Amino acid sequence: MKKTQSNLTRRKLIHHSIALGLPIVATPKSFAKQNPFNRREYWVSAQGKTNTTYGLGWFSDLGVDNSRKDPIEKHSIKGPVRGHGVVQHPTQSQLVVMVGRRPSQISVVFNIAQPEIQNAFRCVSHRFFTGHGCFSDDGTLFFAAEENYENGEGVIGVYDGLSFRYLTEFPSYGLGPHEIKLMPNGHTLVIANGGLVSQQGSIVNLHTMNSNLAFVDSRSGKLIETHKVDHAKASLRHIDIAKDGTIAVAIQVQRQAMESNELVPLAAIYKPGRGFIALIQPETVIPHLKDYMGSVAINGSSRLAGFTSPRGNLAVFWDIDTGGFKGYHSFDDVCGIALSRSESHFILSSSSGQIRQLDAYTLQENKKNRLHTPGMHWDNHLIQITV
Repeated sequence: MKKTQSNLTRRKLIHHSIALGLPIVATPKSFAKQNPFNRREYWVSAQGKTNTTYGLGWFSDLGVDNSRKDPIEKHSIKGPVRGHGVVQHPTQSQLVVMVGRRPSQISVVFNIAQPEIQNAFRCVSHRFFTGHGCFSDDGTLFFAAEENYENGEGVIGVYDGLSFRYLTEFPSYGLGPHEIKLMPNGHTLVIANGGLVSQQGSIVNLHTMNSNLAFVDSRSGKLIETHKVDHAKASLRHIDIAKDGTIAVAIQVQRQAMESNELVPLAAIYKPGRGFIALIQPETVIPHLKDYMGSVAINGSSRLAGFTSPRGNLAVFWDIDTGGFKGYHSFDDVCGIALSRSESHFILSSSSGQIRQLDAYTLQENKKNRLHTPGMHWDNHLIQITV
């Protein structure tokens, strides 16, 4: 009973602190002593369907790399806001940041070993989070993609990696920044600036939108370079980065601002020193994606990039070296995509709580290991963690 009372008190404290705009400082507990998972593999996502169910969810070992020996574990914690992207702390493996979905001003830090909300933090008053962030390699800093309420100008908020206190900021060098990740060198930040400005839920700059991929020195905040795709109405939204610096980019096309039905690529590969390679083939598949890619994951072992289209109910795959199309998988409202720890499989999730896994080389589904997680409504992004 004492533990329950303590947790309830902590939860109330967090919600009161959020309401008052106060930072929450939590002293990290000894994970080595309290880890009940024995370093199992987990997949984590923001989840929920209503204001009363939004929070973080995760499920355990799918038996991807061996026969399933332990029962599937499923967990969820309600949060104060709806989340979008999720990020594991690089040195405190039990901590996961759920970044607030735009236009939320709150992001939440979960301790999945307890499990409990450990922290919550706000951006500055005139901005909101746009759903994604990343840590520095040593975990001392957290970078969050943010947007100015008035003009849509992008900002990268910089926070302490443990207390999550606001430290400083620098421009995203574009409008409407979305997913951000570090290059393998550990200091170049890649920012997908979507180029869109929204006010009261409506895009107000469709005819002047300007999307880019910005490369910024995270140590100084100085711009290194920017790159654009050929199509003006293509909004660069989501990215993944391979160990060799290859970047896969998921695109959303603003068709209502176009004067034609021109086929626009919804995926691209960026190679350092070579620029963008548009993934336009096959023309029989691209129209079924309905101008929308929701997430992307690169498998460094099979050299395939998987992209998901919840509007098209498809996951599609290209070779990141040749640009060749490798296949697709039909899956209703699929959006989350991640890798198994060994990179032997792609893991897919849907808003209805369905989980599937595809062989990373053949793209064949292991139907015996399909999983349904009743009551879970997985959000757009899925990550694999080991704790």
